[in-house]
Amino acid sequence: FEFDASVAFACDFAETDDIELADATLHVEQFRLSSLETRIDLWLIPQENTEKAARSLAEKYGAYALVDEQGEVVQYSEMDYTASTTPYVTQINGQWVCRYLSQMPGLLQFPESVAFTAGDEELIRFDLMIEE
Repeated sequence: FEFDASVAFACDFAETDDIELADATLHVEQFRLSSLETRIDLWLIPQENTEKAARSLAEKYGAYALVDEQGEVVQYSEMDYTASTTPYVTQINGQWVCRYLSQMPGLLQFPESVAFTAGDEELIRFDLMIEE
């Protein structure tokens, strides 16, 4: 694959505050966009700490997509990779969560902002401050 080091860029949003949704809390454990890789570790924490509640969130929200400000799916660099965009249910430190965990290639182009969408909803949007 080709990579232009002159435009190397990275955004890390690990320190993002939790967001209260109608049926869960969205926790950003890691959300890193760079020229080489995209790392996502987002948790939907159900209001009720049960496996059933976490599974319900996984079914409701399903697969995720990263989209730009026009709602278009972002384009990744052309590298070989395997990744799943669907969440899985797990228990972390006694808390049941619906977890989105993936490692993908870096973005081919960096839009002004990137939103994490799941279940046809925009759950969170990150502004990418690119200085030229």
